[in-house]
Formats: sequence, structure tokens, C-alpha cells
Amino acid sequence: MQLHTQRALTVVVMTVPLMIFSAVNTSAQDTTDRGRTVTVTGEGKVSVPPDVATIRFNIVTRDADPENARSANADASQQAINTIRELGVEEDQIRLDQLSLSPVREWDPDQRKQVDKGFEINRGVSVETDDLDLVPAIVALVVQRGANRIRSVAYGLKNDQDATADALSRAVENARFKATTMLVTLDELIGRVIEMNEQSFRGPSPVTRGYAVTALEKSAEANPEAYAPGLIEISARVVVTFEIQ
Repeated sequence: MQLHTQRALTVVVMTVPLMIFSAVNTSAQDTTDRGRTVTVTGEGKVSVPPDVATIRFNIVTRDADPENARSANADASQQAINTIRELGVEEDQIRLDQLSLSPVREWDPDQRKQVDKGFEINRGVSVETDDLDLVPAIVALVVQRGANRIRSVAYGLKNDQDATADALSRAVENARFKATTMLVTLDELIGRVIEMNEQSFRGPSPVTRGYAVTALEKSAEANPEAYAPGLIEISARVVVTFEIQ
């Protein structure tokens, strides 16, 4: 019995060093196969003029009777929408966003409590146009014809594929430039691409400008300078791993 135990122990002792040697040898082989690499981040940006504008406005009416508030809102909304049609905006570019009815309650300092003040109808409308020169006229006329809240004027792109491709191309070029610059400094040569991933991307950011309208401003003419669209910026970022020759 003692002889068999000693033999078993001997086998275990002899096997462990072989397993450790095998693991170390495999790790060293993996490192050699991968070779030397350098990983960099590349960024690219493109600025392009917008080719579409979206004007969002509201018609808000109040009355003690909800039906009177609704009727007044419908008339004002129709006038504003007809004005937009007269400017040549296509029917499919005009959208009714929302219609809400809510009670109005205000604080009465004499009674020291909230009191009912009737009902409010809120109709939202969005207008899209690819004629950016029309934007000031649309805003001025809908305000004169019934709109009393301009939510925003937003500029964007109908199709951003070309600008996106340009931004990504610039990001990859920037990554190669960075890697080449670092390796030249070390007297090394850049090799093939080992791995490349898009880390982040920011699409077109519409330039949005709000325009508050009060009852006293309904006769005011739109100032074209207030609606300068500016440029839309599209940026991309990539992470690239290059082989070092």
C-alpha cells in the first residue's frame, strides 16, 4: 500500500511542471503572432449649409365656454394655414401636430385661492419648406393671421449621406496621419490595418431659434437677419489599430 501511494505522488509532481511550461509557451506564441501595433483615434468634421427648414407654431385661444374656445381656435388655425398655402407651400409639408383642451385656473389674490378662468384650446402646427428664403415671410404672416406662439425655427438636411461619408473619410485619414506621425518619430513604418471601429458619430444638429410672440407683436414684420440658418456640422470618430512593420 505504501509503495502504490508513493508512485501516485510521483506522477502528480512530474505532471504539474509540464502543465505550467505548456501555458507559458502558448502565451508567448500568441504575443508573437499578433506582432507590434499602434492604436489611434481619428476625428473628422464637415460643415454644410442646410437645405430644409421647419417652423413650429401654436394657436392658443381661451374662452369661458369650451365650444367658443374651440370655434375661435379653428378659425384662427384655418387662417394661418391658408396663409401658408398662399405662399406656395405644398399640402404634404403642413402638419397638424396636436390639439388639446384644458381648463384654466389662476390665483386670485383677493380670494387667496385658485379660481376657474374658462378653457384653453392649443393647436400645434409644423411647416416644412426647402425654400429657406420663405422662412421670415411664413413667420410674419402666420403671426398676423392667428398664430400667437412660435415654438421654433429649425434647420436641417433632407439627406445627410454624402456629408456623413465625407466626415467618416476624414476621420480615417486623421487616424492614419496620427499613427504615421508617431511612428516616423520613432523611425518605424506604419503597416496594414488590424482593426477599425466607429467609436461615435454625431449627425446633423439643426440650428434651432425660438421666437416668442405676444399680442402686441402681431403686427411686427419679420427680421430676415433673425433667421440666418448658419451651417450644419456633422462629425465622426473612429478607432484604428495599425500594424508596425
